[in-house]
Amino acid sequence: MEIVILSIKLSSQSTQQAKKITGKVLDAAGEPIIGASVLVKGSGTGAVTDVDGKFSVEAPAGSTLEISFIGYKTAMLK
Repeated sequence: MEIVILSIKLSSQSTQQAKKITGKVLDAAGEPIIGASVLVKGSGTGAVTDVDGKFSVEAPAGSTLEISFIGYKTAMLK
């Protein structure tokens, strides 16, 4: 089982309650993971990574992102 390596970047677009979070999900070799689930823990909000491993999701400040993909260990990012 491999570990998902994350490259996360907060965008400048935000409100007081929510922020647009963009990032990229990569494997240990630095290759993008296509179709990984990126969920805001405890909510129904989420996204799926594209062919470049990129995603964008709206999340309240202080949220935890849960990134998962079959065959990989789930990663949590706060």
